[in-house]
Amino acid sequence: MSERIDVSRPRLEALLSNWGLGALVEAERASLGIENTNYFVTLEQSDGSRSHWVLTLMARPPTRTALDVLELLQARGLPVPAPQGDLAGEPVVPVPGGGHALLAPRLAGSHPEQPGVRACAAAGRFLARMHAHTAQIHAPEHPRNTDWMRMRLAVHRQRLGFAARDLLETSVLGLTVVQRRRDWHRMPHGVVHGDLFRDNALFEGEELAGVIDFHHAARAPLAFDLAVTANDWCRHPAGGLDRARMLALLRAYDSERSLTPLELWFWPVLLVLAATRFWIARLDSPRKPPEEMMSLLRHLLLHPPRLHPSLAV
Repeated sequence: MSERIDVSRPRLEALLSNWGLGALVEAERASLGIENTNYFVTLEQSDGSRSHWVLTLMARPPTRTALDVLELLQARGLPVPAPQGDLAGEPVVPVPGGGHALLAPRLAGSHPEQPGVRACAAAGRFLARMHAHTAQIHAPEHPRNTDWMRMRLAVHRQRLGFAARDLLETSVLGLTVVQRRRDWHRMPHGVVHGDLFRDNALFEGEELAGVIDFHHAARAPLAFDLAVTANDWCRHPAGGLDRARMLALLRAYDSERSLTPLELWFWPVLLVLAATRFWIARLDSPRKPPEEMMSLLRHLLLHPPRLHPSLAV
C-alpha cells in the first residue's frame, strides 16, 4: 500500500544533517514513485562545491537484499546508486516521527518515454549482468506470490467490474496451477530487480546511465525480470507486445546469460505473472492506472507470444 511521507524544509535540513554533506540549497519533490517519497536535493559545502542527491523516505526500511545488491553492483561497475552512509556509516537513517531515509547519488539521464530496440537491448544486458553478479546473494522469496495475489484480490473484489474480476481470478487460478509444476521450479532462480519499468531506468541518449529502485529485489525466476521489463518497455498502446523490441531485450540478455529451454517455454506464463502482480499492486497504490495492465493481461491470455528456442524468429 502507498505510505508516502511528506516533510517540511526545516525537517529536510535536520534530516540531511545526518550525512554531513553540506547545507541544503534546493529540494524538489519527485513526481514519480508509488510506495516511497523521493526528493531531489542539492547540497553545498563550505568551499562552495555542490553535490546532487536523491533522498528517499519510506515507511518501512529497505530489505537487506536491496542494500546488498546495490553495494555489490556498484562495486562491479554497474550504473546503480548505492546508498551513502551517514556520519556513523549507516545506510538507513530513521526519520523522526516514523519512517526511514536513504540518501543516494542522483544519476544523470532521463527516463525513456518510448524505448526502442537499442534501449530494450541495453535493459536486457543490464539484467543479465545483474543476475550473474548477484548469483551468490541469498534472498527471501518474492513476497507477491499467489497467496498474496488471492488475498489482495479478495480485498478489492467488490470494487472491480465483472470483466476485470473474472480476468484476474482466471489469471490467478492459472498461475497457481502452473507454479505447482516441478519444472517451474527447475527454471534458474536468483535475485531479481522485480520492478524494471521505464521510470526506474535512466538514459543519456541511447546509453543506459542508471537503474534505480531496488526495493523489490527478491528471489524469483530470473526470467521474471525480463517479463516485467517486456510488459512495460515493449507494450503497444492497444495492449499487445512489440515483437522486435521484445526479441531485442531477450537476445541481448541471452548474449550474456543463455536462456534455458524452460525459460523460453514458460515465457508466456511469466508475462502473465508480471502483468497480474502489477495490476493487483496498482489496486493498492493506484498512482499508475490499473487499466493498462488489464488490457495487457487480456491480450497476453488471448494471444500468448511464443518463442522459438533459437530466439531467431
